[in-house]
Amino acid sequence: MDKIKEIKNQLIARIGVDKVAHFGVCFFLMDLLIRRLDINIILAIIIILGIGVFKEFIDDEFNMDDICADALGIILYIL
Repeated sequence: MDKIKEIKNQLIARIGVDKVAHFGVCFFLMDLLIRRLDINIILAIIIILGIGVFKEFIDDEFNMDDICADALGIILYIL
């Protein structure tokens, strides 16, 4: 049982809570911008990725994995 718990913790550590948060927020923002505010899909993508890139620039280090998680949230919303 301890081995399963250890594997689960390693998997969670690899994915990272930060990446899941980026994915979820972008998915939510796409829904908000498109369904509630009636914004074009292309404009919504530009807004969300723009916010994500701006956030990474003001952080101490630029993390491309966070931008990829943002893009994945957008792609899965569109699909």
